[in-house]
Amino acid sequence: MNKSELIKKLDLLIGKTLEPKEKRLKSNGEYGRALEEYLGVEENNRNNADLTLDDGTKFELKTTNDRSNVSLFSKN
Repeated sequence: MNKSELIKKLDLLIGKTLEPKEKRLKSNGEYGRALEEYLGVEENNRNNADLTLDDGTKFELKTTNDRSNVSLFSKN
């Protein structure tokens, strides 16, 4: 996948809710799994990048269920 394809896929998500294909009991990673499924990347619970584009750019995918005050950028 290249940058343009990724942007198009992400743009299509605006205003939508993703649900994983399979629900798991006691799992808090369902939104991340749903995003990985949508983008066609293998489920990855390791510390390395979730998605690597054709040009070698690496991304760690992050999601939120909107019930948390956690953000990727915070200041104390």
